Amino acid sequence: MELAMATKRPDKKNSDGEKTEKLDKEKEEEIFQKGFEQGLRAQVSKTLLELREQQKELTDNVELLLEEEEQEGSSERDNGTFISSMYETITARFLPGWRRKQHIWRLVVTGIICMAALLSVIYAFLPSRRGVVEENMT
Repeated sequence: MELAMATKRPDKKNSDGEKTEKLDKEKEEEIFQKGFEQGLRAQVSKTLLELREQQKELTDNVELLLEEEEQEGSSERDNGTFISSMYETITARFLPGWRRKQHIWRLVVTGIICMAALLSVIYAFLPSRRGVVEENMT
């Protein structure tokens, strides 16, 4: 009987030891997970701060460019309106209906492409001659 009891006691210790090992492993995993999450949060916050700084620099640069454009814009506006009016005049006199012709060509090209696609689909569904001849022979 003493032998039987002696063998039972180590089993209890082993099961208790396994339980404590499992608990220790779970605690280690939790600690590792918490550390990982904290490290990830720190890394994300660092990148967010860098992105905010870059965005601030970009907005400052854009504001400076806009201010320079406003200062130089008054003299260039007169030139810009002159150039755009000349362009409109030239296109109206020398290229009448150019936009309409462009539109027609686009429609023609689109129609040709659609017809080719439709014909390729129809051709894919037609049986090949070799297959039809073999079916008739059998």
